[in-house]
Amino acid sequence: MTLLASGLASGAGAQTLEQPPTPPDSAPQAKMPADVVVTGEREPDVAPIAVLDAADIGTYGADSVGDLLAALAPLTRSAAGGEPPIVLINGKQVSGPAEIATLPPEALRRTEIYSEEKALRLGFPPNRRVVNFLVLKKFRSLKANLVAATATRGGGGSREASLVYSRIDEERRVGLGLSYKGADALFESQRAVEPPTRPPYTGIGTLIDTSGTLVGTADGPDVDLASTRTLRGATETLGFNGNIAGDVGGTALSLTTTLSASWNHSFQGPAVAALAIPASNPFSTLGEDVTLYRYLGEARPLRQASRTVAASLGLAADGAFGKWHWNAIARYDRNQSHSIVERGVDIRPLQAAILAGDPSIDPFGPLPIGLLGTRLSDRGDSTSDIVTANAMLNGPVAKLPAGDIFAMINLSGIANRADATSIQADTVFRTERAQDTEIGIFRLLLPLTSRRADFLPWAGSLIANITASATRISHYGVLKSIGYGGNWSPLSAVQFSLAINDEEGAPPIDQLVSPTIRIPNVPVFDYRTGTSVLVTAIAGGNPDLAENRKHSLTAGVTLTPFADNSLRISANYVESTLHDPVYALPAATPAIEQAFPERFVRNADGTLLSIDSRPLNIDRADRSEWNTTLSFSWPPAAAAAATTNAMGLTSARKGDKANIVVDLSQVWRLRDDVQLRLGLPKLDLLAGNAIVASGGQPRHELILNVRASRAGIGLGLEGQWKSGTRVVGDDPAGDLRFSDLATLNARLFADLGNLSGLDDQAWAKSMRVTLDVTNVFDGHIDVRDGTGAVPIPYQPGYLNPLGRAATLSLRKLI
Repeated sequence: MTLLASGLASGAGAQTLEQPPTPPDSAPQAKMPADVVVTGEREPDVAPIAVLDAADIGTYGADSVGDLLAALAPLTRSAAGGEPPIVLINGKQVSGPAEIATLPPEALRRTEIYSEEKALRLGFPPNRRVVNFLVLKKFRSLKANLVAATATRGGGGSREASLVYSRIDEERRVGLGLSYKGADALFESQRAVEPPTRPPYTGIGTLIDTSGTLVGTADGPDVDLASTRTLRGATETLGFNGNIAGDVGGTALSLTTTLSASWNHSFQGPAVAALAIPASNPFSTLGEDVTLYRYLGEARPLRQASRTVAASLGLAADGAFGKWHWNAIARYDRNQSHSIVERGVDIRPLQAAILAGDPSIDPFGPLPIGLLGTRLSDRGDSTSDIVTANAMLNGPVAKLPAGDIFAMINLSGIANRADATSIQADTVFRTERAQDTEIGIFRLLLPLTSRRADFLPWAGSLIANITASATRISHYGVLKSIGYGGNWSPLSAVQFSLAINDEEGAPPIDQLVSPTIRIPNVPVFDYRTGTSVLVTAIAGGNPDLAENRKHSLTAGVTLTPFADNSLRISANYVESTLHDPVYALPAATPAIEQAFPERFVRNADGTLLSIDSRPLNIDRADRSEWNTTLSFSWPPAAAAAATTNAMGLTSARKGDKANIVVDLSQVWRLRDDVQLRLGLPKLDLLAGNAIVASGGQPRHELILNVRASRAGIGLGLEGQWKSGTRVVGDDPAGDLRFSDLATLNARLFADLGNLSGLDDQAWAKSMRVTLDVTNVFDGHIDVRDGTGAVPIPYQPGYLNPLGRAATLSLRKLI
């Protein structure tokens, strides 16, 4: 991978990325051609900040271009936010992520990563980077992939299988893919978890008289709670992906379609029953009326299940006339989901038999399944249809001494229809919403100084940008945004950037209309009482969410100190203020309960019974941080030899020196405050407060990625460290301390056809074996309350159910 300075250029030119030179045609399949050395392109209008040749790409051991893009996240992530990068193929925008999801990395001869300035020149906001995948002229493959995984502590097995056909012929591309993924359920009993209880219910039964006094326990059958609750549900997913692309009269066209269906089911523990036992019951020896609280271990555990079907169709067109570039994208997405949550069983037949004194029914012993009635369930169904159309035009409109002024106009329309139905205790709740969105964006790039144009060259290269947009959204009216900033490169090895944005936005429609469901027996830590309890969690949408406003500032510097560009260092300061942001609040902290008491239900003795975690608007959130990234690669030259075989597959020459890529990034959070409601004090998430169940916000994070390969063997290491946090409760026993967390993932792969002794074996050609080990040291956060004990919801089995896992993959290109 070659790292290049992202210097500013202000000369005229078409706004597509420079097209790759045409490599020689592949030879007939029966004859292997001579090695072909890939040469670099003519310098583009903005230099890439990183270039990966075939050998660099090989160090990642990625199964698909989609996987490669995910692995490149440290380089493609913008400092200005978490927006995904803009993806191009041969300089043309794709219709969506599905277009590159299944393409094998062997089809790539080069990958270029560009800074936010390139996104601006392509007409996008300055909070995204650009990734350009340059593909081979000729390529054809049928890829089969088999994957099996298991946790080293047992359980949690998973498997995958996929079959992908890819073909590239000049400008025409075809891709078809089928995939299956499945994972087994993982129960608490497989991780020695101490299950939470639900007083006064017990397996053998608790007896309470009419005055509320405990009078004894029943001698009934105990229940192994851990074997009735899952830490991770069982899942299955089937997927199809198809895409076709070509060039018609100089216009690049692509059509992509996807279809997926997934199923998930989990268990939430046994149902419970409060049974009235009269003094006359033949099995009671108490001589008074009592209530028996017991688990119904005879019945199947309460189940939660969901089914989701998603389909999409995308069409993209990309072209140019003169110096102007245009593109248009149309998409249709449809999602259907169905969920069912069992909250209990109908005990009325059983209760009637007990009150009647049925001598065959012992309420303290095993109960007949036939009297446990039907399942009491909540159901939810939702459907969403989204039609999106986007058209963008950008190009030079005038000329300054430092270069051309570029303008961009973007018009978009979104028609969103969503409906949700939930059935709770035989009561039907229905929500429907039609939301139409029209967006207009205008952006200008103004070159002020330029070394290339020899205008004030002593000042380096300086380019400013300004963006204004108006968005009309149904139910929210017109929302306005404005942004401005610039990039300054006083020296070829140094670049400064600044971006300031003021935006108005609306919540996504799924947060407005998702069906409401109630999930029983969810373990939480109650900070108010310092105890662990089982509650009913309420999830779903909130149709009353308001629009939000955001002000953000990002300032950064990028250095490429060496002439060979093998090292790149970037540092950024980011701050933001959000008014009326949307949050879900599953944490039962005193501050949250004080701000939103209607979201928490307690009984007369103060025991927490339920939490409503549906999204809501809080008053304000303020954040600031500085982050740095160091990227190093060796050898630094992008022109490392590559070979192209008869199928068009590219690989590094056997015997090349080792390729090494190192990415190190860190985040230091300076401020993270939230104000839940106007007039309430701010909560410092870095110093004792939390709004999520996982604790406060870590102040410091480190991420290290190391990848190396040589002669067909590759090794990858991904390490991450997060600093500890603490949360202060009302009572000292309610304080929680969350330890630091360090994790390491490792990947070892071998391209068998490149190994000495196997390079002449037909079966080994284009075959890869990969071993992945996630969480090598089986690390987890250690959570302690004020007494030094581990709260039940924070046992290692809950925080990291799978633990260390090993995955073996076999991949073959035919």
